[in-house]
Amino acid sequence: MEAVPLKQELKKQHTYEEAIEATSVGRFNYFLLGICGLCYMAGGVEVGGHSVLILSAECDLNLSLHDKGLIVAVGFFGYILSLPVLGYSSDTFGRVRTIKTTLISSVCMSLLSSFSVNKTMLIVTRFLTCVLISATQSSVFTLITEFNSNKTRLRHLTILAAFVFAGTFYFREKEFYPCQEIKEEEGQEKVKLESLFDRILDMGKQTVQLFKLKRLLKTAHLNFIALNTAVIGGGVAMWMPSILTDVMGSDSNVKTVCGSVMLRATRTINVTEVADVDVECSDDLNILPFVVMTCVSICMFVISLATSTIVNLIGRNGLIVMWLTFSTISCFAVYASDLYIVNILSVTLIINAVTINGNLYGVASEIYPTSINSMGVSLVIMMTSIGCLLGSYLVGPLVLYYCYQTFLVFGCLLVLVIVLVTLLPNNKRS
Repeated sequence: MEAVPLKQELKKQHTYEEAIEATSVGRFNYFLLGICGLCYMAGGVEVGGHSVLILSAECDLNLSLHDKGLIVAVGFFGYILSLPVLGYSSDTFGRVRTIKTTLISSVCMSLLSSFSVNKTMLIVTRFLTCVLISATQSSVFTLITEFNSNKTRLRHLTILAAFVFAGTFYFREKEFYPCQEIKEEEGQEKVKLESLFDRILDMGKQTVQLFKLKRLLKTAHLNFIALNTAVIGGGVAMWMPSILTDVMGSDSNVKTVCGSVMLRATRTINVTEVADVDVECSDDLNILPFVVMTCVSICMFVISLATSTIVNLIGRNGLIVMWLTFSTISCFAVYASDLYIVNILSVTLIINAVTINGNLYGVASEIYPTSINSMGVSLVIMMTSIGCLLGSYLVGPLVLYYCYQTFLVFGCLLVLVIVLVTLLPNNKRS
Protein backbone atom coordinates (compact mmCIF):
# COMPACT_ATOMS: atom_id res chain seq x y z
CA MET A 1 0.00 0.00 0.00
CA GLU A 2 2.93 2.32 0.61
CA ALA A 3 4.27 1.85 -2.94
CA VAL A 4 1.38 3.74 -4.54
CA PRO A 5 2.08 7.17 -3.05
CA LEU A 6 5.80 6.62 -3.75
CA LYS A 7 5.09 6.08 -7.45
CA GLN A 8 2.86 9.11 -7.49
CA GLU A 9 5.66 11.15 -5.93
CA LEU A 10 8.12 9.90 -8.56
CA LYS A 11 5.73 10.89 -11.35
CA LYS A 12 5.30 14.40 -9.96
CA GLN A 13 6.45 17.05 -12.43
CA HIS A 14 8.99 19.68 -11.36
CA THR A 15 10.07 22.79 -13.20
CA TYR A 16 13.66 23.27 -14.24
CA GLU A 17 14.03 26.10 -11.72
CA GLU A 18 12.89 23.79 -8.89
CA ALA A 19 15.32 21.09 -9.99
CA ILE A 20 18.29 23.48 -10.12
CA GLU A 21 17.40 24.97 -6.74
CA ALA A 22 17.25 21.48 -5.22
CA THR A 23 20.84 20.76 -6.28
CA SER A 24 22.09 23.83 -4.35
CA VAL A 25 25.55 25.35 -5.08
CA GLY A 26 28.66 23.18 -5.16
CA ARG A 27 32.11 22.81 -6.64
CA PHE A 28 30.72 22.47 -10.14
CA ASN A 29 29.10 25.93 -9.95
CA TYR A 30 32.31 27.58 -8.76
CA PHE A 31 34.34 25.67 -11.35
CA LEU A 32 31.92 26.77 -14.06
CA LEU A 33 32.11 30.38 -12.84
CA GLY A 34 35.92 30.32 -12.97
CA ILE A 35 36.00 28.82 -16.46
CA CYS A 36 33.37 31.21 -17.82
CA GLY A 37 35.21 34.12 -16.24
CA LEU A 38 38.45 33.14 -17.95
CA CYS A 39 36.65 32.76 -21.29
CA TYR A 40 35.03 36.16 -20.85
CA MET A 41 38.41 37.70 -20.05
CA ALA A 42 39.88 36.14 -23.18
CA GLY A 43 37.52 38.15 -25.35
CA GLY A 44 38.27 41.33 -23.43
CA VAL A 45 42.01 40.88 -23.86
CA GLU A 46 41.85 40.19 -27.59
CA VAL A 47 39.94 43.41 -28.27
CA GLY A 48 41.16 45.63 -25.44
CA GLY A 49 44.79 44.83 -26.21
CA HIS A 50 44.52 46.85 -29.42
CA SER A 51 44.67 50.07 -27.40
CA VAL A 52 48.12 49.10 -26.12
CA LEU A 53 49.16 47.68 -29.47
CA ILE A 54 48.80 50.95 -31.38
CA LEU A 55 51.31 52.70 -29.12
CA SER A 56 54.09 50.19 -29.73
CA ALA A 57 53.22 49.61 -33.40
CA GLU A 58 53.00 53.30 -34.27
CA CYS A 59 56.70 53.53 -35.08
CA ASP A 60 57.32 49.96 -36.26
CA LEU A 61 54.51 49.99 -38.84
CA ASN A 62 54.41 53.77 -39.47
CA LEU A 63 50.78 54.12 -38.37
CA SER A 64 48.78 57.28 -39.02
CA LEU A 65 45.82 58.46 -36.91
CA HIS A 66 43.50 56.78 -39.42
CA ASP A 67 45.46 53.50 -39.20
CA LYS A 68 45.33 53.51 -35.40
CA GLY A 69 41.59 54.13 -35.44
CA LEU A 70 41.14 51.27 -37.89
CA ILE A 71 43.18 48.85 -35.76
CA VAL A 72 41.27 49.57 -32.55
CA ALA A 73 37.94 49.35 -34.41
CA VAL A 74 38.56 46.20 -36.45
CA GLY A 75 38.13 43.90 -33.45
CA PHE A 76 34.63 45.19 -32.75
CA PHE A 77 33.80 44.90 -36.44
CA GLY A 78 34.70 41.22 -36.22
CA TYR A 79 32.39 40.88 -33.23
CA ILE A 80 29.52 42.48 -35.12
CA LEU A 81 29.80 40.18 -38.13
CA SER A 82 30.17 36.92 -36.22
CA LEU A 83 27.91 37.27 -33.17
CA PRO A 84 24.57 36.39 -34.84
CA VAL A 85 26.04 33.25 -36.43
CA LEU A 86 27.88 32.12 -33.30
CA GLY A 87 24.88 32.92 -31.08
CA TYR A 88 22.75 30.70 -33.31
CA SER A 89 25.44 28.01 -33.20
CA SER A 90 25.46 28.17 -29.40
CA ASP A 91 21.67 27.73 -29.19
CA THR A 92 21.62 24.94 -31.78
CA PHE A 93 24.81 22.89 -31.40
CA GLY A 94 25.64 23.49 -27.74
CA ARG A 95 27.24 26.23 -25.70
CA VAL A 96 30.43 24.44 -24.74
CA ARG A 97 31.07 22.83 -28.12
CA THR A 98 30.92 26.28 -29.72
CA ILE A 99 33.22 27.79 -27.07
CA LYS A 100 35.82 25.02 -27.43
CA THR A 101 35.98 25.23 -31.21
CA THR A 102 36.22 29.01 -31.42
CA LEU A 103 38.68 29.37 -28.53
CA ILE A 104 41.18 26.96 -30.06
CA SER A 105 40.84 28.62 -33.47
CA SER A 106 41.21 32.13 -32.03
CA VAL A 107 44.37 31.16 -30.12
CA CYS A 108 45.98 29.97 -33.37
CA MET A 109 44.95 33.14 -35.20
CA SER A 110 46.16 35.34 -32.34
CA LEU A 111 49.59 33.69 -32.47
CA LEU A 112 49.70 34.29 -36.21
CA SER A 113 48.90 37.99 -35.70
CA SER A 114 51.98 38.37 -33.49
CA PHE A 115 54.14 37.69 -36.57
CA SER A 116 52.58 40.50 -38.64
CA VAL A 117 55.10 42.21 -40.91
CA ASN A 118 52.88 45.11 -42.03
CA LYS A 119 49.70 46.87 -40.99
CA THR A 120 47.54 45.03 -43.54
CA MET A 121 48.49 41.63 -42.13
CA LEU A 122 47.98 42.93 -38.59
CA ILE A 123 44.49 44.25 -39.36
CA VAL A 124 43.39 41.05 -41.14
CA THR A 125 44.67 38.64 -38.49
CA ARG A 126 43.29 40.70 -35.59
CA PHE A 127 39.94 40.87 -37.37
CA LEU A 128 39.80 37.07 -37.75
CA THR A 129 40.88 36.57 -34.14
CA CYS A 130 38.01 38.69 -32.86
CA VAL A 131 35.56 36.99 -35.22
CA LEU A 132 36.37 33.68 -33.55
CA ILE A 133 36.65 34.84 -29.93
CA SER A 134 33.20 36.48 -29.91
CA ALA A 135 31.48 33.13 -29.23
CA THR A 136 32.71 33.16 -25.64
CA GLN A 137 30.97 36.45 -24.86
CA SER A 138 27.39 35.30 -25.41
CA SER A 139 27.66 31.66 -24.37
CA VAL A 140 29.23 32.12 -20.93
CA PHE A 141 26.40 34.29 -19.59
CA THR A 142 23.84 31.75 -20.80
CA LEU A 143 25.75 28.91 -19.12
CA ILE A 144 25.84 30.74 -15.79
CA THR A 145 22.12 31.50 -16.06
CA GLU A 146 21.19 27.90 -16.85
CA PHE A 147 23.21 26.28 -14.06
CA ASN A 148 22.24 28.62 -11.21
CA SER A 149 18.93 29.07 -9.40
CA ASN A 150 17.27 32.37 -8.62
CA LYS A 151 19.07 32.49 -5.27
CA THR A 152 22.59 32.51 -6.73
CA ARG A 153 22.15 33.53 -10.37
CA LEU A 154 22.37 37.28 -9.85
CA ARG A 155 25.48 37.05 -7.66
CA HIS A 156 27.30 34.74 -10.08
CA LEU A 157 26.41 36.90 -13.09
CA THR A 158 27.74 39.95 -11.24
CA ILE A 159 31.01 38.17 -10.47
CA LEU A 160 31.27 37.03 -14.09
CA ALA A 161 30.82 40.62 -15.28
CA ALA A 162 33.86 41.59 -13.18
CA PHE A 163 36.11 39.33 -15.24
CA VAL A 164 37.10 41.67 -18.05
CA PHE A 165 40.82 41.46 -18.67
CA ALA A 166 43.01 38.40 -19.31
CA GLY A 167 42.88 34.66 -19.74
CA THR A 168 41.61 31.69 -21.67
CA PHE A 169 40.74 28.15 -20.68
CA TYR A 170 39.58 24.84 -22.07
CA PHE A 171 36.32 23.35 -20.77
CA ARG A 172 35.22 19.79 -21.38
CA GLU A 173 31.72 19.41 -22.81
CA LYS A 174 28.82 17.58 -21.20
CA GLU A 175 26.49 15.89 -23.69
CA PHE A 176 23.18 17.08 -22.26
CA TYR A 177 20.99 20.14 -22.47
CA PRO A 178 18.95 20.39 -19.27
CA CYS A 179 17.05 23.55 -20.14
CA GLN A 180 14.65 21.97 -22.59
CA GLU A 181 12.84 18.65 -22.45
CA ILE A 182 12.40 17.11 -25.92
CA LYS A 183 12.32 13.60 -27.30
CA GLU A 184 15.47 12.17 -28.83
CA GLU A 185 14.02 11.86 -32.34
CA GLU A 186 12.64 15.40 -32.25
CA GLY A 187 15.97 16.74 -30.98
CA GLN A 188 17.85 15.02 -33.80
CA GLU A 189 15.44 16.40 -36.39
CA LYS A 190 15.84 19.89 -34.98
CA VAL A 191 19.65 19.81 -34.95
CA LYS A 192 20.22 17.98 -38.24
CA LEU A 193 18.94 20.53 -40.73
CA GLU A 194 19.37 19.44 -44.30
CA SER A 195 20.84 22.45 -46.02
CA LEU A 196 22.63 25.71 -45.46
CA PHE A 197 19.51 27.58 -46.55
CA ASP A 198 17.47 25.88 -43.84
CA ARG A 199 20.05 26.86 -41.23
CA ILE A 200 20.03 30.49 -42.34
CA LEU A 201 16.23 30.49 -42.36
CA ASP A 202 16.14 28.98 -38.87
CA MET A 203 18.62 31.58 -37.61
CA GLY A 204 16.42 34.30 -39.09
CA LYS A 205 13.37 32.90 -37.30
CA GLN A 206 15.25 32.94 -34.00
CA THR A 207 16.26 36.56 -34.56
CA VAL A 208 12.68 37.57 -35.37
CA GLN A 209 11.59 36.17 -32.00
CA LEU A 210 13.60 38.92 -30.29
CA PHE A 211 11.56 41.62 -32.04
CA LYS A 212 8.06 40.29 -31.47
CA LEU A 213 5.66 42.85 -30.05
CA LYS A 214 5.83 41.44 -26.52
CA ARG A 215 9.67 41.69 -26.52
CA LEU A 216 10.26 44.68 -28.81
CA LEU A 217 10.25 47.36 -26.12
CA LYS A 218 12.60 45.41 -23.83
CA THR A 219 14.94 44.60 -26.71
CA ALA A 220 15.09 48.23 -27.89
CA HIS A 221 15.48 49.54 -24.32
CA LEU A 222 18.33 47.16 -23.49
CA ASN A 223 20.20 47.71 -26.74
CA PHE A 224 19.91 51.50 -26.61
CA ILE A 225 21.63 51.49 -23.22
CA ALA A 226 24.30 49.08 -24.48
CA LEU A 227 25.00 51.22 -27.56
CA ASN A 228 25.44 54.51 -25.68
CA THR A 229 27.57 53.12 -22.87
CA ALA A 230 29.77 51.32 -25.40
CA VAL A 231 30.35 54.43 -27.50
CA ILE A 232 31.44 56.38 -24.43
CA GLY A 233 33.21 53.80 -22.28
CA GLY A 234 34.59 51.67 -25.10
CA GLY A 235 35.79 54.62 -27.13
CA VAL A 236 37.59 56.24 -24.20
CA ALA A 237 39.02 52.86 -23.13
CA MET A 238 40.60 52.24 -26.54
CA TRP A 239 42.23 55.69 -26.59
CA MET A 240 42.99 55.87 -22.86
CA PRO A 241 46.70 54.91 -23.13
CA SER A 242 47.24 57.71 -25.66
CA ILE A 243 45.30 60.24 -23.56
CA LEU A 244 47.15 59.32 -20.37
CA THR A 245 50.47 59.53 -22.21
CA ASP A 246 49.60 63.08 -23.31
CA VAL A 247 48.52 64.11 -19.80
CA MET A 248 51.55 62.62 -18.02
CA GLY A 249 54.02 63.86 -20.61
CA SER A 250 52.66 67.37 -21.03
CA ASP A 251 54.18 70.64 -19.84
CA SER A 252 53.71 71.44 -16.18
CA ASN A 253 51.79 74.62 -16.97
CA VAL A 254 49.07 72.63 -18.79
CA LYS A 255 46.77 71.33 -16.05
CA THR A 256 43.69 69.97 -17.83
CA VAL A 257 43.20 66.76 -19.82
CA CYS A 258 41.86 68.60 -22.84
CA GLY A 259 44.68 71.15 -22.67
CA SER A 260 47.29 68.37 -22.79
CA VAL A 261 45.60 66.54 -25.66
CA MET A 262 45.04 69.68 -27.71
CA LEU A 263 48.65 70.73 -27.13
CA ARG A 264 49.78 67.53 -28.86
CA ALA A 265 47.31 68.19 -31.69
CA THR A 266 48.77 71.67 -32.16
CA ARG A 267 52.33 70.34 -32.25
CA THR A 268 51.37 67.60 -34.71
CA ILE A 269 49.74 70.10 -37.06
CA ASN A 270 52.74 72.43 -36.88
CA VAL A 271 55.13 69.60 -37.71
CA THR A 272 53.10 68.20 -40.59
CA GLU A 273 52.75 71.66 -42.15
CA VAL A 274 56.53 71.87 -42.56
CA ALA A 275 57.69 70.12 -45.71
CA ASP A 276 60.80 67.95 -45.96
CA VAL A 277 61.07 67.53 -42.21
CA ASP A 278 62.27 64.11 -41.08
CA VAL A 279 60.56 63.54 -37.76
CA GLU A 280 62.36 60.91 -35.71
CA CYS A 281 60.02 58.26 -34.34
CA SER A 282 60.98 57.05 -30.88
CA ASP A 283 60.12 53.59 -29.59
CA ASP A 284 60.53 54.71 -25.99
CA LEU A 285 57.23 54.36 -24.14
CA ASN A 286 56.16 56.03 -20.93
CA ILE A 287 55.17 53.06 -18.75
CA LEU A 288 53.50 55.23 -16.09
CA PRO A 289 50.11 55.28 -17.91
CA PHE A 290 50.10 51.48 -17.98
CA VAL A 291 50.94 51.32 -14.28
CA VAL A 292 47.99 53.63 -13.56
CA MET A 293 45.69 51.56 -15.78
CA THR A 294 46.76 48.35 -14.05
CA CYS A 295 46.23 49.74 -10.54
CA VAL A 296 42.82 51.17 -11.41
CA SER A 297 41.79 47.91 -13.10
CA ILE A 298 42.76 45.88 -10.03
CA CYS A 299 40.78 48.23 -7.79
CA MET A 300 37.74 48.00 -10.07
CA PHE A 301 37.95 44.20 -10.09
CA VAL A 302 38.12 44.06 -6.29
CA ILE A 303 35.21 46.49 -5.96
CA SER A 304 33.17 44.42 -8.43
CA LEU A 305 33.75 41.26 -6.40
CA ALA A 306 32.84 43.13 -3.22
CA THR A 307 29.60 44.45 -4.71
CA SER A 308 28.61 40.90 -5.72
CA THR A 309 28.08 40.17 -2.02
CA ILE A 310 25.49 42.94 -1.68
CA VAL A 311 23.96 42.87 -5.16
CA ASN A 312 21.02 40.83 -3.86
CA LEU A 313 20.22 43.73 -1.54
CA ILE A 314 20.70 46.69 -3.88
CA GLY A 315 19.56 44.94 -7.06
CA ARG A 316 21.27 44.84 -10.42
CA ASN A 317 19.88 48.22 -11.43
CA GLY A 318 21.37 49.82 -8.34
CA LEU A 319 24.75 48.33 -9.18
CA ILE A 320 24.63 49.60 -12.77
CA VAL A 321 23.56 53.07 -11.63
CA MET A 322 26.47 53.17 -9.18
CA TRP A 323 29.06 52.48 -11.90
CA LEU A 324 27.42 54.88 -14.35
CA THR A 325 27.39 57.61 -11.71
CA PHE A 326 31.19 57.28 -11.41
CA SER A 327 31.50 57.62 -15.19
CA THR A 328 29.17 60.63 -15.35
CA ILE A 329 31.02 62.52 -12.62
CA SER A 330 34.31 61.65 -14.36
CA CYS A 331 33.15 63.10 -17.69
CA PHE A 332 32.21 66.40 -16.07
CA ALA A 333 35.46 66.36 -14.06
CA VAL A 334 37.53 66.00 -17.24
CA TYR A 335 35.59 68.95 -18.66
CA ALA A 336 36.07 71.24 -15.65
CA SER A 337 38.90 70.05 -13.39
CA ASP A 338 42.50 71.29 -13.47
CA LEU A 339 43.77 69.01 -10.66
CA TYR A 340 46.34 66.49 -11.90
CA ILE A 341 45.25 63.50 -9.79
CA VAL A 342 41.57 64.14 -10.45
CA ASN A 343 42.25 64.27 -14.19
CA ILE A 344 44.12 60.95 -14.17
CA LEU A 345 41.42 59.17 -12.15
CA SER A 346 38.61 60.71 -14.19
CA VAL A 347 39.96 59.46 -17.51
CA THR A 348 40.33 55.91 -16.17
CA LEU A 349 36.93 55.83 -14.42
CA ILE A 350 35.01 56.82 -17.56
CA ILE A 351 35.47 53.27 -18.87
CA ASN A 352 33.07 52.08 -16.14
CA ALA A 353 30.36 53.03 -18.62
CA VAL A 354 31.19 50.01 -20.77
CA THR A 355 32.05 47.58 -17.97
CA ILE A 356 28.41 47.63 -16.84
CA ASN A 357 27.47 45.93 -20.11
CA GLY A 358 28.41 42.62 -18.52
CA ASN A 359 25.46 43.17 -16.20
CA LEU A 360 23.30 44.01 -19.23
CA TYR A 361 24.22 40.62 -20.70
CA GLY A 362 22.94 39.12 -17.45
CA VAL A 363 19.65 40.97 -17.89
CA ALA A 364 19.35 39.63 -21.44
CA SER A 365 20.10 36.07 -20.32
CA GLU A 366 17.16 36.23 -17.91
CA ILE A 367 14.45 37.95 -19.98
CA TYR A 368 14.75 35.69 -23.04
CA PRO A 369 13.68 32.00 -23.11
CA THR A 370 16.25 29.21 -23.51
CA SER A 371 15.52 28.60 -27.20
CA ILE A 372 16.67 32.13 -28.13
CA ASN A 373 18.76 32.95 -25.06
CA SER A 374 22.20 33.05 -26.66
CA MET A 375 20.77 34.89 -29.65
CA GLY A 376 19.35 37.54 -27.32
CA VAL A 377 22.62 37.93 -25.44
CA SER A 378 24.46 38.01 -28.77
CA LEU A 379 22.28 40.89 -29.94
CA VAL A 380 23.17 42.96 -26.87
CA ILE A 381 26.86 42.10 -27.29
CA MET A 382 26.65 42.97 -30.98
CA MET A 383 25.13 46.35 -30.12
CA THR A 384 27.91 46.86 -27.58
CA SER A 385 30.43 46.01 -30.29
CA ILE A 386 28.82 48.48 -32.70
CA GLY A 387 29.07 51.15 -30.03
CA CYS A 388 32.70 50.30 -29.30
CA LEU A 389 33.42 50.27 -33.04
CA LEU A 390 32.00 53.77 -33.44
CA GLY A 391 33.61 55.00 -30.24
CA SER A 392 37.05 53.57 -30.93
CA TYR A 393 37.14 55.11 -34.40
CA LEU A 394 35.60 58.49 -33.51
CA VAL A 395 36.67 59.29 -29.94
CA GLY A 396 40.33 59.77 -30.88
CA PRO A 397 39.76 62.53 -33.48
CA LEU A 398 36.90 64.07 -31.45
CA VAL A 399 38.98 64.34 -28.29
CA LEU A 400 41.92 65.62 -30.30
CA TYR A 401 40.04 68.51 -31.90
CA TYR A 402 36.81 68.97 -29.85
CA CYS A 403 37.86 67.75 -26.43
CA TYR A 404 35.77 69.93 -24.11
CA GLN A 405 32.58 69.57 -26.13
CA THR A 406 33.03 65.79 -26.42
CA PHE A 407 33.25 65.11 -22.69
CA LEU A 408 30.38 67.50 -21.94
CA VAL A 409 28.12 65.63 -24.39
CA PHE A 410 29.27 62.28 -22.95
CA GLY A 411 28.30 63.40 -19.44
CA CYS A 412 24.83 64.50 -20.56
CA LEU A 413 24.26 61.22 -22.42
CA LEU A 414 25.20 59.21 -19.34
CA VAL A 415 22.64 61.12 -17.27
CA LEU A 416 19.99 60.01 -19.78
CA VAL A 417 21.25 56.42 -19.64
CA ILE A 418 21.04 56.38 -15.83
CA VAL A 419 17.36 57.34 -16.07
CA LEU A 420 16.75 54.53 -18.57
CA VAL A 421 18.56 51.98 -16.39
CA THR A 422 16.12 52.63 -13.54
CA LEU A 423 13.34 51.44 -15.89
CA LEU A 424 14.99 48.07 -16.58
CA PRO A 425 13.55 44.89 -15.03
CA ASN A 426 15.25 44.74 -11.64
CA ASN A 427 16.22 41.29 -10.41
CA LYS A 428 16.24 42.26 -6.74
CA ARG A 429 16.13 39.34 -4.33
CA SER A 430 16.19 39.07 -0.59
